[in-house]
Amino acid sequence: MSAHQWIGHPVAPGFEKVAVVMRRAWPIVEALPKADATLCECRVCGLTLARVDGDDGERTLAYGIDLESLAVMGSPPRCGLLAREAAGG
Repeated sequence: MSAHQWIGHPVAPGFEKVAVVMRRAWPIVEALPKADATLCECRVCGLTLARVDGDDGERTLAYGIDLESLAVMGSPPRCGLLAREAAGG
């Protein structure tokens, strides 16, 4: 396993902000209001990162396999895990 190698996301290769819906999974599953996020993609495993910088300086990070599965997490899953699961291992 290696560290994620973040690059521009195909939807916004120049790191333009894109409106996304993130979901919080704890304590209950809920969709958060749509927000403008900076998108990145790991070139190793394909994981998507969405980062929203709030007006109050708070940063929200969400990760997913695509833009529809973004979930707010404290840290991303390990790099390589998604690629290995997709290969059936």
